[in-house]
Parts: sequence; C-alpha cells; structure tokens
Amino acid sequence: MARKLAITISGAVSLGSYEAGVIFEIFDAIAQHNQWAEANNQPNERMEVDVLTGASAGGMSAAVIAQRLLYDGASMAGPTTIRFITHGLRVSTSRGCSHGEVARM
Repeated sequence: MARKLAITISGAVSLGSYEAGVIFEIFDAIAQHNQWAEANNQPNERMEVDVLTGASAGGMSAAVIAQRLLYDGASMAGPTTIRFITHGLRVSTSRGCSHGEVARM
C-alpha cells in the first residue's frame, strides 16, 4: 500500500509564487521517488498525495492544484507546462487521471 502524504498550503497572497515553485518541486520529488520504487519493485514505498488543503489564499491554490491534478495531471509534469500558473484555470476532462495516477506523472 502506498504511503499517503498530506500537503497544507499557508495563506498570504504574496507567498503564491513561492508556494507554486515549492509545490512543483514536491510533486517532482514524489514522481522521482515513485520511479525509484517501481524500478526497485517496492510498491509499498510509493507516495500519493491523499490530502491537499490550505488556508485563505493557500486554500484557493490548493483547489486549483487539485483540479489540475484530477483533470490534467500531465500538465504539471514540467516547469513550462504548469498551466494553472501561466495561463489560468482551464478545465480539461479529455485527459483525466485517477487518484492513483496523479503521483505517477
């Protein structure tokens, strides 16, 4: 069974750009860890984001990130493809992914 991870994002609008970069690095680290777990045949070492929450502006960021992960997780796979930061919120259900697939981006 995969390890569950909870992420809480603080409020304060001015921290938004910093938090966006930190969130990208966290998801990149999870993806690298999960690649290692799969390569070493250790499925119990996989990590999945189970809770994503925040306060004030952090709550809004958490909602946008959750929407992106649920409906277009691949758009968060690289620094130039993070559309929720660079192009605003766009809903796309054509490439949806399940909760378990989110951490495998």
